[in-house]
Order: sequence, then structure tokens, then C-alpha cells
Amino acid sequence: PPEIRDQVYLMIREALRNAISHADARHVLADVDITPHQILATIDDDGRGFDLEGAMAGGSAGLVSMHDRARLVAGRIRVQSTPGHGTRVEILVPLVAEQG
Repeated sequence: PPEIRDQVYLMIREALRNAISHADARHVLADVDITPHQILATIDDDGRGFDLEGAMAGGSAGLVSMHDRARLVAGRIRVQSTPGHGTRVEILVPLVAEQG
């Protein structure tokens, strides 16, 4: 559905923008897998990483908006990052088959 497509696009765009703008990464890999039941997007970078707790406590607008967008479409985001070792963002959004 367009509303899910749009929110997923914006979350992926934000994750890529963060990797390009903040991570100082040499490589960024985005993978999007769409099945009849879910969308799974993974964005990995080999950049500098960051302190996730500190970023969330500081109200990082990009991370907060990605989490808010995921909630709007009954999805979830998992961010894994370690300073000096890159970042991985996983976006999972269930797709409910339309009945009719």
C-alpha cells in the first residue's frame, strides 16, 4: 500500500543519509526484501559507529523519526552500532493481505 511504501522509503532514506553524512563510511550496503507478508530492509555501513544510548537520550531527530515512522505502519526498527565498528539498521514492516 502507498502509505506503507512511503514510510518505508523515508526510513531507508534517513538511514542512508545518516550513513553518508555522519558515519565516514567507506562502504554502505542497503538490502530490501519484499515478500507477500513483510518488508525487511537492512542498511549496513563500515563507518565510525556511535553510542546508540547517547544518541537516543539526546533526542537524535533522525533516529526518533525512523522509530515514529515504523510505529505508524506497525513495524519496528533495530539499530546496532558500536563506536569504531559501523552501524546496522534493520527495518521490519508486516504486510497484511487485503481481503475482499
